[in-house]
Amino acid sequence: MKKRKIVAKLTAFVLIISIIALSNIPTSKAASALIYDDFEDGLNGWVLRGEDEIVELSTEEAHSGTQSIKVSNRTETWNGPMCDKTEELTLGVTYDFSVYVKYVGNSYSNSHNFSLQLQYNDGVNDQYRNIMTASAAKGQWTLLKGEYTVPTDASDVHLYVETEYNTSPSAQDLMDFYIDDFTARPADLPDIEYDIPSLKDVFKDYFYVGGSATASEIGPAPAKELVSKHYNSLTFGNELKPDA
Repeated sequence: MKKRKIVAKLTAFVLIISIIALSNIPTSKAASALIYDDFEDGLNGWVLRGEDEIVELSTEEAHSGTQSIKVSNRTETWNGPMCDKTEELTLGVTYDFSVYVKYVGNSYSNSHNFSLQLQYNDGVNDQYRNIMTASAAKGQWTLLKGEYTVPTDASDVHLYVETEYNTSPSAQDLMDFYIDDFTARPADLPDIEYDIPSLKDVFKDYFYVGGSATASEIGPAPAKELVSKHYNSLTFGNELKPDA
């Protein structure tokens, strides 16, 4: 029993140290960072995500200004414009991501689904996360907007736009399309309540207070602060599983 208590205390200590480390991730860059690609002066680092597709500046359509990015010659639904934002985004920070998308053409249906996606490497595998999927109306600029926290263990962070996945894509699925006015700004997150008793102090004579969470769940600043204030024990959500 004594050995089990020692192990439990050591585990709690290690996990709390992990939380403290997460809370010390620099946020100075994120505090004032606004990423805005309007494509008036170039592609801003946006490139093709396939082998044969064409990603180029175009004056045919524009949400603002006179230029946008046009994507054509697609052979897969995941072919689309992609940009490496590793050096511009801050790990552990929650962002509001947005981009405008548009398609035209008499041969296409009146609506089609588009997605704004985030891709990163977690140190082992590439991970793919959907930020927002929305139905775009033909001939109209449609906003894809969503909130996502960049994982603290992420590297090679890319944003990209694609059409809805289809194992046997038709001409409709492989349509040309345009994107414009991509933005990524730190999200306005709520503050936690600091002027209330910490649960770990209230129950310190009885038991540890904690829970289970994944790294991504405690990535946002308010989550880190909440856990640090109230918990003195934490169990990894998935990270210690053999297949995680």
